[in-house]
Amino acid sequence: MSDAVSGKIALIERGEVSFYEKVQNVLDQGAVSVIMFNRERTEGNNFGYTYAGQNIPAVAIDQESGLSLINQLQSEELIAGVSVQEAGPIVHLLHY
Repeated sequence: MSDAVSGKIALIERGEVSFYEKVQNVLDQGAVSVIMFNRERTEGNNFGYTYAGQNIPAVAIDQESGLSLINQLQSEELIAGVSVQEAGPIVHLLHY
């Protein structure tokens, strides 16, 4: 599996294994970033988070978008970029 992931963006379906573990697994295999999508019958985007030392961009998308990417990957190579700039706490400002 290492050659399949090394230097690439890992598209991962959310499941029983924690977000942290999934990110670490592909990080160990040489992935350059992670796109994780919801599994069947899961609503919302309540994903986990990365830990110190997991210096890899990781983002979450909904199930429909993830499945669409999988369908496209069956017929063509996809090129994408994942970047997180100025990482820090997010604050919800209702009326700003």
